[in-house]
Amino acid sequence: NNARRDINLLLTTRAKVTELRGKLLLNSSGPAGQGGLNLLTGEGTGTVASDPTSAEAHIKDEGIDLNLPAASNWLRQISGINGSTLKIPADGLVFNDIATKNQIVDAWNDAGATDVTVSEAVEVDDMFLVNQNDLYFLIIVTAVNNTDSDNADSIEFRIKY
Repeated sequence: NNARRDINLLLTTRAKVTELRGKLLLNSSGPAGQGGLNLLTGEGTGTVASDPTSAEAHIKDEGIDLNLPAASNWLRQISGINGSTLKIPADGLVFNDIATKNQIVDAWNDAGATDVTVSEAVEVDDMFLVNQNDLYFLIIVTAVNNTDSDNADSIEFRIKY
């Protein structure tokens, strides 16, 4: 039984990655049903238990700071949800060089023991590793869309898993 599991794990980790482009994580302080992101599908989700889509999320937006003016109150921070853990990749990792699932797992292991509870304010080209129940993702920020007059702010990602 362990041998079968090891063979399945070996086949899975050598498999080529799936890549999703242009996936948006919307500001959680916007309309209900947004603020989370399913990294398998690239679909937006809610972030609260009363929203059934929130169970599908891997990461979430941290919302706004109500003490700041509306034009600058979005935190631009992300965190894990539903048991997801985030890490910052080790220096030198190149997103475009990652071609197999095993490389993502290796990058996770190389990132060390420090987990990210809540990110700093994200910028274009920031990368994160995400693990949820031994499903590993590498994500890179491709755009940060800040709106001045509403909560339609968003972070755009490329996702590999």
